[in-house]
Amino acid sequence: MEVRIIPLSEKYRYFLAEYMQKIYPTFTKNYIKYNINEAIIGNQERITSFIVIDEKENIVGCHLSYNTKAWIHGKEVSVAWGHDTYLDSEYRKIIGMDFVLETSSIKNGFGLGLTIINIKLQKLIKTAMFVEGVRKYCIISPWIVWRKCQSIFKVTPSIPTFPTEIQVGDISFTQCKTPEDILIPNNGYWNKDICEVDFIRDKDFLNKRFFHNPVHTYTIYTIKGESCYFVVRPIIFRGIYALMFADFRYDHTQPSIVRFMFKAIIRLCNKKKLGAILFTSNDQNIVTILKKKKIYKSYPIAFVGGKKNMTSKDSYVLINAADSDGEIQK
Repeated sequence: MEVRIIPLSEKYRYFLAEYMQKIYPTFTKNYIKYNINEAIIGNQERITSFIVIDEKENIVGCHLSYNTKAWIHGKEVSVAWGHDTYLDSEYRKIIGMDFVLETSSIKNGFGLGLTIINIKLQKLIKTAMFVEGVRKYCIISPWIVWRKCQSIFKVTPSIPTFPTEIQVGDISFTQCKTPEDILIPNNGYWNKDICEVDFIRDKDFLNKRFFHNPVHTYTIYTIKGESCYFVVRPIIFRGIYALMFADFRYDHTQPSIVRFMFKAIIRLCNKKKLGAILFTSNDQNIVTILKKKKIYKSYPIAFVGGKKNMTSKDSYVLINAADSDGEIQK
């Protein structure tokens, strides 16, 4: 049985879309199209996305990547976030290990929210470093009961629209129309002085990921004159409307900013009667805030990169839901 691993190219765009719709039936067509487009564009600079084909050139596996930038060891480098890694079961004994080694050999590659099987395989690879502390959170809102009642009685709620301004005491968060509304420091490297790896959040990233995203509509808020922002969108969670807290950045020398940010998000959730707040983070200031909250759930998720980039399992690398594909696929 002949099978090969090859770089993803334009030739296979349509066939990969069909394959992904088959193996990931819950994924929307817009999301699959976005994934494939990002992977093909990324492969024009360096090969970070692959497919596996059989002797008839049918696709039987894939590994896609989001390509971006990060500040590592004092310089800007290209990095790749791997996602949607899958190999048909009948080919796993034949080429499974080769496939894992191929994807793991991507320079400056990172992964978030790996499957149990993938975690076991990555731990066999001596170059992989798992960093602890990244968790998914779900803060339960008092409005969850009201939203559940809507669901039970089959009331169709309207899609929430968010205000142009959120007031928290003397602090006003205003909605951003473009990245120019945000005071971005250090050419987009907000945390390069405290992180071993700092993933970029510059104008290009914000435009592509949020302001002009073809999959979801996001709302971005900032405090005028302050280096900070946060990103939210409504999401259907277990049949009810909830709030996805997708991304945020702020000056870590001012932890009060993130406390105001969190209050604004909770206020927004309550104002729009949303059932929960969902997000991913390992920010220690967020952890401190959550210790005062009684009604929330969390669980750890795997975050892996190369040992050349991160020195230990305790390396400080700030991670949000927007870094990989965990937020956008929902």
